[in-house]
Amino acid sequence: MKTALDQAHAYVASQMNPRVMTAYEAVGSAPTEAEATSLSIQIEVRHEGELREALAAGPEAILLDNMTADQARHAVEIVRSIRPACAVEISGGITLANARAYAETGADFLSSGALTHSAPNADLSLLVDSIEEK
Repeated sequence: MKTALDQAHAYVASQMNPRVMTAYEAVGSAPTEAEATSLSIQIEVRHEGELREALAAGPEAILLDNMTADQARHAVEIVRSIRPACAVEISGGITLANARAYAETGADFLSSGALTHSAPNADLSLLVDSIEEK
């Protein structure tokens, strides 16, 4: 099970820890270290302040949203120094033209909406000659 806390949650609560605890409460209770794989919390952050607050809450994954490659590189360094096992995903503004720069930040995953919202469309049709009844 994966629970993602994104910008919408950031506007509702002023502290990261209460948001994480609310997510844990929604699915049961906060897991022990041994149970940590049963619930994956990913927190979306937009800047270093949110990142540090999120890391203090102990998520399994961090999503860096709409950062430049340099900002993302610095954020990955922070994550690796505080929570080395925490997965890091980068999204927002990633295109084929800049994907290498983001890949070289050391993040674990890249997510690019350009793959879907910038893809060319195809005009398809389906003609049915007949339908056989059973």
